Amino acid sequence: MCFNKFENINSMKTGDYGILCPKGGCIIDIKEIDVFFVPGVAFDISGNRAGYGKGCYDKALNQAKDSLFVGVCYGFQLISDDELEFDGNDVKMHYLLTENGFVKANN
Repeated sequence: MCFNKFENINSMKTGDYGILCPKGGCIIDIKEIDVFFVPGVAFDISGNRAGYGKGCYDKALNQAKDSLFVGVCYGFQLISDDELEFDGNDVKMHYLLTENGFVKANN
């Protein structure tokens, strides 16, 4: 996984599936990033995240422990009455963002 600084729309190109992506290669040290917006399949109110099963985000985010992690999902993906399974490699989110607003995780 690599990270780029977003300068403006002209620094992007159309990639696979018509999705805009950065033109350059990896240009930012992960430790220099202040905030990560992280997608997931589901999140719980404790900040645990169910991803897509490869561990890519957890591996990357474990290198950026001083950063702020915001899980991004729809409201129906936020589990408020139960806790997802997690292990020592999983990175907890500090906040969760849904279409209904921000929620501070209880971690």
